[in-house]
Amino acid sequence: PGREAWTGEEARLLRGTVGAALVPSEEAYRGHLEAAGFVDVTFLSLTHEWAPWAIDRAAQYEGDRERQVALHGEALFNDRCFFYKAVARLFQSGKLGGSRITARKPSPWE
Repeated sequence: PGREAWTGEEARLLRGTVGAALVPSEEAYRGHLEAAGFVDVTFLSLTHEWAPWAIDRAAQYEGDRERQVALHGEALFNDRCFFYKAVARLFQSGKLGGSRITARKPSPWE
């Protein structure tokens, strides 16, 4: 994920709804971490686990409308529904992925 440019709507969803000001590629992210002094930077893709979960979560939440509205009200239900659908849509686009990133700062004795 991450090679194709975001559409205007996808960029608005990322920034305004999801709150992701920057979604760099793995290469760019690695560069940022290494420039900050991190070493042994590794990425483990979790996209295949996260994408279906996000898509299912949006459907489950929307399917639980009656209970959610009773608990939290219509406005909050609609806001959360919009958020969950936005995340699902971004994963479905194939442009959003997820990774577990590990790195370390070298000790002064290295």
